[in-house]
Parts: sequence; C-alpha cells; structure tokens
Amino acid sequence: MTSLVIAEHDNATLKGATLNTVTAAVQCGGEVHVLVAGANAAAAAAAAAQIAGVSKVLHADSAALAHGLAGLVNGMNLTGIAEGIETAMQANILRAQGWRLGQGYFFGRPADSPVADLFTKDAIDA
Repeated sequence: MTSLVIAEHDNATLKGATLNTVTAAVQCGGEVHVLVAGANAAAAAAAAAQIAGVSKVLHADSAALAHGLAGLVNGMNLTGIAEGIETAMQANILRAQGWRLGQGYFFGRPADSPVADLFTKDAIDA
C-alpha cells in the first residue's frame, strides 16, 4: 500500500512533523509519496526528495491552491487561518485570495494566540 504524506513546509524547508510522518509511513510498509503544495516551494520539494524512504515527490507549484482552499473554507462557512505569513506581500496576496485570518512572524513573535485579521492589519498596505 502506498502512503501519501502532505508536507508541512515554509517553501524552503520541511517542518519536523513531515519527517516524523514519513518515518511512520515507512514503518507501515509500501511506497511513500510526499506532496509538496504551494507557490515557489521547489526547495522544499528538493528536500523531500532527499528523505530516506521517499519513493516519489509530487510538487504542486501554484498560488491557485491557496485561492481555491480559501474559497472552499469560506463557502462552507468554516474558519481558516493562513499560516507562515512573513511579509506584507504575502499578507496582501492571501487577503486578495479570500483569506480572512492569518498568522506568522509578520504579525509578531509566536504567542498563545498570534492570529491577525487580514482585513484590519494597517501595516499590510505599508
């Protein structure tokens, strides 16, 4: 049986949770495929290809993924939070795609609840 691991990444590097999940998938037996989704995530896809036990990396490189997911979340009246926002440009793109909430170093250092309303963050347009 093939396992599909959806990578958690910041476009450049993979997060530890991805490595842990791949390790678990390898122990289950069968092939392990890793999906790296997101715009400009070639470095993360290359890193995934270097993980022992990974037989295939699927790289879906498109900003349309975030836009489509925002539409799905909003259409189902769910609360979605865009994570990993580090620049005003990223925040503006996500807001234009339909994301209402976001978090990341752009808004502040990690804290108990660093979620920001993307429609009211004055510094975004600076």
